[in-house]
Amino acid sequence: MNSIIREATIDDLNRGLLDIFIQGYRYHQNGRPDVFANISDETLKEDLIKNLEDLSTIVILDDDVIVGYLSYKIKEKHSKKLDVDQLVIDEKYRGKGLGKKLMEEVRNIALKNNCVSANIKM
Repeated sequence: MNSIIREATIDDLNRGLLDIFIQGYRYHQNGRPDVFANISDETLKEDLIKNLEDLSTIVILDDDVIVGYLSYKIKEKHSKKLDVDQLVIDEKYRGKGLGKKLMEEVRNIALKNNCVSANIKM
């Protein structure tokens, strides 16, 4: 498996990022319909576009196919802190350590940005 991690772009919506975002939302919706409303794919697309504007997002590719993503935000009040917001791996690629690779990358991002804490659990 030849995986590459890079920053997400708006063009990634049509390269598989939107499908994975919807897949992740539907997974949570099926498990907790009391918390996750039944909203349209178009509304989810709008939510993802907003997330790309408000959060930093990295994607992981396998042979040039987007197979997962991780969204995070660096906050600074008294000190810098990195919070992971979302992590989703395409169900066909789970169990191959790709989520762990994304978490390692975001840990490196936290270190490079001098974050004193990171809301990251591995």
